[in-house]
Amino acid sequence: MTRRPALLTALLALVVLPLAVTVTVACRGDRPDWRIVQLYGGQGSVHAIQEPTRVEAFRIDPMISSASAGLERVGLHKVTAGPVAVDAAGAAELADIFLAPSTYDWHSAKSCEFLPGVGLRFTRDVSRVDVALCFECDMLTIHRHGKRIGVEDFDDERPRLVALMKRLFPDDAEIQGLAP
Repeated sequence: MTRRPALLTALLALVVLPLAVTVTVACRGDRPDWRIVQLYGGQGSVHAIQEPTRVEAFRIDPMISSASAGLERVGLHKVTAGPVAVDAAGAAELADIFLAPSTYDWHSAKSCEFLPGVGLRFTRDVSRVDVALCFECDMLTIHRHGKRIGVEDFDDERPRLVALMKRLFPDDAEIQGLAP
């Protein structure tokens, strides 16, 4: 009689454990970390970064100024140069950086003055996500349809972002002078 419960336990372990693992993985799917979804203001923004129809880079005025008709903006910042088209490889690298939870310092905040010089625009269908990058304090802000929805530090990914910006703006002395 003791063999029967042991056999039943072994059979359950062989059937239930793989089933539980499969269900857990299937339910999670390829969804990004919840913190990323929250930072970018929802799954629509994340999808625009994951699979954009167009990505553009701009040089932007670090100071926020009031909206004026006819002026191109990235988030809250007036465009000073661009757009520069970002190729598919660059867009994929940006998505890899921005959608990785390890990019961000989730547990601290900086008290520096945010002065972004580069703006990125991810467009997919009617979704538009703008990211303003400050390389003085390694912070970014996220804007969706002109409204700021998130801010976070990107210190660990600074070298990759600087290298990518140098490729996008080869004739910009300020960008070329950025330390990795």
